[in-house]
Amino acid sequence: MESEESAQRRVKGRSLVAFAKMRNIEIEKEHADLTANERHFVRFFKADNMNRSQYDNVPLYDKDAVRLLPCSGVSDFVHASKVITSGGEGGYYIIAQTPLVNPSKPRIDTQYNWLRMLWEFNVYVAVCLVNLGHESECDYYFNRSKGETYKVNNFEITTLDVGTDVNWSWTYYRLKISRKEGKKRYERVIQLVVCRNWTDDPRFSPMNYRDLSDLLNFVWSLENDSASQRRAQHGAVGERSVLHPTLVHSRAGMNRAETYVAASIFGRHMSAKQTRTLRSGKFSVNIIHLFYL
Repeated sequence: MESEESAQRRVKGRSLVAFAKMRNIEIEKEHADLTANERHFVRFFKADNMNRSQYDNVPLYDKDAVRLLPCSGVSDFVHASKVITSGGEGGYYIIAQTPLVNPSKPRIDTQYNWLRMLWEFNVYVAVCLVNLGHESECDYYFNRSKGETYKVNNFEITTLDVGTDVNWSWTYYRLKISRKEGKKRYERVIQLVVCRNWTDDPRFSPMNYRDLSDLLNFVWSLENDSASQRRAQHGAVGERSVLHPTLVHSRAGMNRAETYVAASIFGRHMSAKQTRTLRSGKFSVNIIHLFYL
């Protein structure tokens, strides 16, 4: 006859005495092990950080979140995440929400923190996947006319050059961003590519695969140029702090931005293996549809 036994008896218990004798470092290590695989978004709910985001239902996870350097009286929060990759010339990507527009409910101006992110993370190449001419999608952080200057606090952004691809699917801007620190003013150049015809409406095709292929190859050429400059300044192997990440931003920092980054990573991987690139169109179309399911 089978004896009845409580399932609780089969649970291996821990010694309370042994636990009490644990040193603080061991307790902290145990806590770190328990939370290592968890994804939290504590910072997203702190202070006014939700008002610094486009959507309340699109949280920013703490893991790999972009953190700005401490600045007196200014938040270190920007709705952006780092995507670390061993491939590509940029070192890693930053996926971000666009600077906030002025919607019906009060929101905090995020232009200054946006420019701080460009500056502090040495962004050399940026890809904009929203329509800059549509006021509900992205706040202006530069002037689209050549030779014009846009000012935000101690930042000045001057548009040096403007160009458009032959199919009018994207526009290239060469921007000079300068920052005044004390009596000195420091300058850098940012290459910005704005894709105008990529909609986030699931009822329509996200983007023609040929246009996406051309866009990727053009941005890769800018990233390669960034890597060449980095090697010239810092040698063959530079510290990550001097790498130039590629910033990709859409309104929510989700579908379009994530799709682009995935296509860029896998496209570079395919090119490195000397296989067929995106010219056939099948790869980019499958990636796009995957993220829209």
